[in-house]
Amino acid sequence: MPKAKRKQQSTKSSKNKKVRNDGLTRAAIGIGAAVGKAESTARAAAKAAQQGTHAATVAARKGMKELSRTVTSLEKDLTKLQKRVKKMIS
Repeated sequence: MPKAKRKQQSTKSSKNKKVRNDGLTRAAIGIGAAVGKAESTARAAAKAAQQGTHAATVAARKGMKELSRTVTSLEKDLTKLQKRVKKMIS
């Protein structure tokens, strides 16, 4: 019985991968992932600041800078996609 469940899960994941070929969906997934990471990093930074540990605060700041770069690149991708869609519509 557990093997059948595993087989069903694998087909679901392959269906999701096919959907991700769409540029807009891929951008939305990337944005959602970046927001989730930013939220957890912000919580970690707040907790570190509350505890007063310098090393954890520095690590949280580094994580926030990395997420900032990720969000910036996603923004560029989304802008390019938006321009492409506008050209297709007109």
